Amino acid sequence: MTCLHKKFLQDHPDNTISFAQFCKLRPFWITAPKSSERETCACKIHENFKFKVMKLHQSGITPMKTPTDVVARTVCAISNKLCMYGQCTDCTQKKKPDLNLDPSTKNNTVTFEEWMTRTVPITRKNQDGSSYEVEMRSTVLDKRSTTIEKLVEMVYDDLPKFCIHIYNISHQFERLHYLKNTLTNAETVIHIDYSENYACKYATEIQDMHFAPGKQQVSLHTGVRYLSGGRVECFCSVSSCVRHDACATWAHLEPVLKKLRDEHPEVNTIHFMSDGPTSQYRNKTNFYLTSSVPFLMGFQHVTWNFSEASHGKGAPDGIEKEQFEVDAMYSAGPHYHAHHHCPPVSERSPRDSQVCQTSPLDIPLHLFLSDYRRRVPCCVTDVRGSLTKMLSAECLRDVVQDMTVAMTVCILSKCSIQPLLCLLYLSEI
Repeated sequence: MTCLHKKFLQDHPDNTISFAQFCKLRPFWITAPKSSERETCACKIHENFKFKVMKLHQSGITPMKTPTDVVARTVCAISNKLCMYGQCTDCTQKKKPDLNLDPSTKNNTVTFEEWMTRTVPITRKNQDGSSYEVEMRSTVLDKRSTTIEKLVEMVYDDLPKFCIHIYNISHQFERLHYLKNTLTNAETVIHIDYSENYACKYATEIQDMHFAPGKQQVSLHTGVRYLSGGRVECFCSVSSCVRHDACATWAHLEPVLKKLRDEHPEVNTIHFMSDGPTSQYRNKTNFYLTSSVPFLMGFQHVTWNFSEASHGKGAPDGIEKEQFEVDAMYSAGPHYHAHHHCPPVSERSPRDSQVCQTSPLDIPLHLFLSDYRRRVPCCVTDVRGSLTKMLSAECLRDVVQDMTVAMTVCILSKCSIQPLLCLLYLSEI
């Protein structure tokens, strides 16, 4: 409120309102910031480039305050792919923004912030008392010092990649929106994402239980299924297995796909949409399972769309709000410690959501994991260069409809519907 009061007086010098009166007239919808409302999924590329541009602006080198202003000064149109990819001939004179470098400040040192990931040695102890070191990756907000000329050079070097990055984001959301609006009766879009593991709890806990480490957790695999005609179905699979690898992903997806097959037998094409972590979705194991599991269930065509790095947030993250409803139930009194004790979402909320429970009571998840591990041969090779080519929406749909090979996977990346088509692991069932 103090900063807001000072800003108000600067913008309205004729109004000499006191700080007490300013606080008294505060609208009810203006509330103090909460720790739960802070941004925790910011993009590393955006943040690091923003820190550099802000430092140049604070030093009086450029009038541009935001990365978007810098990009707008260097290209003809932000929505033009040729401009953003550096292939436009009209943008050659606008490659670098005008910067006011003062000769008197040459070689002056400036300090700016940057998110950095480094390897840190950690010492651990064995049961016999001996110790050993392991390396762990740690991400911290560090401060860097460099000369003004070097900082300008860093901005110039990062600018082409940043232009491609922001174009991929906007174009991808546009293509995904187009795909959802043009779905046929034989197509569906399944947008999936892993939620943060949920810590189980009791409505009433003793002190030893409340402060005890290592509480039981359950994994939540959330998703939204889009069908033709604007139909939307939400789901969330719950499991006591907290693994998030490719085999666990397909163990979560199997009951969802079976339910889709039973309720909508006319659907034969699946468009998966997810973010691109290599530990979960974008790896050779998931590629192989994608090229086999859906076809064994009767589906004819499968595509997988990966979002741009650090910009995979979407509708599945709204399904995570279900865990707050469970917290409200704990406060009401009943004990729901194990995840299989939690009632379905349809019983807790009027919203059109369903829970496909993959607990050991209903579906033996550990058997599913073993089954999927046995399905993946050890000779599966890495997929390299699968995120470089692009296809038009019309070309992609023509290729998908003409496929005759049973076990085929189409891996899409960067721009949804308009990037790469890659056929992997062709074989007979």
